[in-house]
This record gives sequence, C-alpha cells and structure tokens, in this order.
Amino acid sequence: MMKLKQIQYGTTTVEFALIGFLFFLVLLAVLEMGRLMFTWNSLAESTRRTARLAVVCPLDHGDIPIVGNFNRPGGSGDNRFIIRMNEANLDVDYLDSQGDETSTFTDIDFVRVRVVNYEYGTIIPGLSISLSAPTFTTTLPVESLGFIPDTGTFECFGSAS
Repeated sequence: MMKLKQIQYGTTTVEFALIGFLFFLVLLAVLEMGRLMFTWNSLAESTRRTARLAVVCPLDHGDIPIVGNFNRPGGSGDNRFIIRMNEANLDVDYLDSQGDETSTFTDIDFVRVRVVNYEYGTIIPGLSISLSAPTFTTTLPVESLGFIPDTGTFECFGSAS
C-alpha cells in the first residue's frame, strides 16, 4: 500500500500543468479577442473623428490625419492610441453630389474617410497572427470646409492648433 502512494506523487503537478495550460490559453484568447474588438471600435471612431474635423477644416489640412490617429494637433505623435496605426491608413476623400472624387471647392458635397490597409497583430508571446482589418468608412455632408465668408479666409475650427 505504501508503494501505491509513492507512485501517485506528482500527478497533481501534471494535472495542473495540463489544465493550467488550457486555462491560460483560453484566458489569453479572451483577452486578445477583447483587444481586437476594442481596436475595431477605435478604428470606426477614428473615421468618425476624422470626418467630423474634415468637414470644418480647409481641404487637406495637416491636423486632419493627426486627430484621426487620436493624437493632439501639434503633439509629438509618439503616443499612438491604436497600435500600428499611422497617417497612411487614413484616406480622406472629397466627393461631389454623385459620389465622385473632386478637388474643386464649390463641387464638394461630402467628405468620406476610410481606414485602409490596417494590419492588426496579436501580442500573445509565441503566437504572431496578423489580421487585415475591414475598411471602416464614414461619410458626412460638408459644412464650412474652413471657409469664413466675412473675411474670405480659410481656418480650421475643430483643431487645437
């Protein structure tokens, strides 16, 4: 009988190793899925913020992509809110009433902002997966495009610069 107990030593450790591995794998998967959903939501919010600023700022104003990346205008840009997001991922288009791109100020009726070519990467050690994000789009009707009728000048009303 004494020998049987000696054989059983260590089984708890092996069982914990097997169950613990599965538990932590599921825990990391849940955390990563939450981070993925947070990033997707942030990308959608990025298009909304960028479009909102683009309809009140002059065409191709420098603060538009900065705000879209959740950075303050005039800031260093080192503390990005969305990992791996940069200004190349934001596509700002000015559209006429038919939905065609235009750069003529008087023809612009809508501003469309898209997040394109964004690659989401996992942060789980030893598991490097890259997912291509869907194209997030926001389209808004133009407002002033930064034009001040009284003075005939253009100014960006929505930025902090």
